[in-house]
Amino acid sequence: MDAEKRLWKYSGPSKAGLVIGILFLMAALLCTAMLVINRVKPAGEPALFNSLNDSEDSYCTLKIVGVSDSVLKRDSERWYFAEGEDGYYYLVQLKSSQVKDMSAQRAYWDETGGKPAPVAVNGLARRITNEMFKVLIEGEDMTATEIRDILGNYYLDATARPGSDNNELWLTGLLFGGLFGLILTLMTAGRRKIMRRNLDALGGTYAVEQAAIELDAPTTEQVGRDRLRMGPSHMFGRKNGLVLSYDDVVWVYQQVVRTYFVITGRNLMVADVRGKVTPVFSTGRGGEDELRALADKIALRNPNVLLGFNKENRAAWQEAVKARKAQ
Repeated sequence: MDAEKRLWKYSGPSKAGLVIGILFLMAALLCTAMLVINRVKPAGEPALFNSLNDSEDSYCTLKIVGVSDSVLKRDSERWYFAEGEDGYYYLVQLKSSQVKDMSAQRAYWDETGGKPAPVAVNGLARRITNEMFKVLIEGEDMTATEIRDILGNYYLDATARPGSDNNELWLTGLLFGGLFGLILTLMTAGRRKIMRRNLDALGGTYAVEQAAIELDAPTTEQVGRDRLRMGPSHMFGRKNGLVLSYDDVVWVYQQVVRTYFVITGRNLMVADVRGKVTPVFSTGRGGEDELRALADKIALRNPNVLLGFNKENRAAWQEAVKARKAQ
């Protein structure tokens, strides 16, 4: 295995992360396609709604001449009594926009207007649950059996269409797959870019070969279950793209991670002469001494390293970066 491949094997991000990220993005695209298909595909001709013996989720139509105020509420969902063109009464679920377009039907129900032309609404047949019947008879002088005889066993859900029940599943897949895939893909691609940049910064084939020899040398220290390797001249991060010469390190400090103002972790940050700041090692909230020891080890390999977070060290690092860019 050549020198660069050996460095990629340890420090380079896994290709599996990129592949998995792309697969999640492809799944998100599939979910998007299914949402579009469900929206644009023809629903077919609806059958006449039969509240007594329609089959669950069958696509139906009902011609309405009267609509009551809402009789059932659940979050933003609303159900209404409706009088059909045939003179029978039904339970229908409608969108607020649909109800707004039925002012004549509302007036007829309230007996403030004449019988209007029927309005056809299409939707899916849904079973009226026992809980719904219990709510419907509250304040009414009738039993659940009596209201069931009037309304039947099914209501018409005019807010749904064939395939719409799967939209929530497809939308969840789109959001989860898209977000997770995008994060994983960008994270992996970003680490590969960092790895490529760090290899180029080593300064040629010979320097890369020397770094690879140092990576696997028995004298190279393995830190934190081999999450970090510290050789005489270079440090290497596992799967995070870190391949850095100590000579390029200008400033080392600890970064405190807080969640809701509570310290939850610490990172050892290394600022290099190229102007890049890299987290080289992470611990829990009690890892201050461990990170301080790692910083001291870096300083032993480069006595010119600035230790600790303060304005003076930040300014000195920025000046060093400017000087390198001016060369």
